[in-house]
Amino acid sequence: MQPFMTQTVVMQQAELLQMSDYDFHNLISEIEKDPLFTRLYRQEKLLHYHRYTGTDFNSLSTDIENYPVSGSSSLDIEALIASQPGILEIIRNIGDEKFKKYFLFPQENYSFEEISFECNIKISEINTINTLVNDLSVLSTFYHPPDSGTQMLAYTCLASIGLDGDGFTINYLSPVYARGRYIIDYEKIEDLLESHTLNKRDISEVRKLLRKLELINNRKNILQNIIVTLINKQALYMKSGKQNSLLPFSQKELAQNIDAAPSSVSRAMQMKSIIAPWDEEIPIRNLLPNLHFFKKELLKRMLEEEPGLKSDEAISRKIRDRFGVHISRRSISVLRKELRIKPKCIGLKGKR
Repeated sequence: MQPFMTQTVVMQQAELLQMSDYDFHNLISEIEKDPLFTRLYRQEKLLHYHRYTGTDFNSLSTDIENYPVSGSSSLDIEALIASQPGILEIIRNIGDEKFKKYFLFPQENYSFEEISFECNIKISEINTINTLVNDLSVLSTFYHPPDSGTQMLAYTCLASIGLDGDGFTINYLSPVYARGRYIIDYEKIEDLLESHTLNKRDISEVRKLLRKLELINNRKNILQNIIVTLINKQALYMKSGKQNSLLPFSQKELAQNIDAAPSSVSRAMQMKSIIAPWDEEIPIRNLLPNLHFFKKELLKRMLEEEPGLKSDEAISRKIRDRFGVHISRRSISVLRKELRIKPKCIGLKGKR
């Protein structure tokens, strides 16, 4: 029985990793509207959010009308706002700080009564704002920066990467990711389940809910770890924007670095993109150049910076001395042909 359950969990994880961001956001929205989630989160305080270190939300906070989406989604935002007259004014009166604290990044389990008192709004208005934020999370899956090009339309853009001294910040485009993962107080939940205050059906529903939250956490954790690992590995590229600064890094190596299965990494990255510090949207997979691409870019860089090299052997030796990378003379010749650089263009002599 146990191996079957293990296989079932693996299949569920694979299914959730494969799920489109639109469906993923809808799933979370449905879960967080569930009265059972509300009870565990707000009343029992057995669940709460925990933001990932170095992350933020790439938004204008209370400036909902300029929420970062594009295309037809802009019309959907207008429809959302129109369906709730006066909601924008209520949000603006709350102010950026409280809007972030109680709605965008609710790191503490505030009750509706506490939020109502602190923000001076009605409980019904709290529900309306929460629904609006969740709906905006769904719409954020369609975000693309200006001039990103039609070739990126199939990608889901997750975050913009900002420079922060020698490091980076990950500014998620959706509150769903910006809020981080769920922290589950398993010990107190077990106490609740054993307290006889829940019937058998409720106990079963609690366990199902926890399983869903764990799967959601798994997807968020993998994506967060992928982004952090890649932007740190490719720090030179993220700071310069130069293709020849990319280092070779395989999907297998990435999976080993974040302690995840290669298949899980592949599913998580599929059709996902980020916005580089120079405001260009790039597929996450572009940060995993293969060794051949790396060597070609290294050769191109060397020939641009030192055009006086007289032979493939000299180029190979120079690359080894300067970058610690071995590329054979024969490989140099092949790579030059791929780059369409003829021997006479750089004064190369000797046999070919």
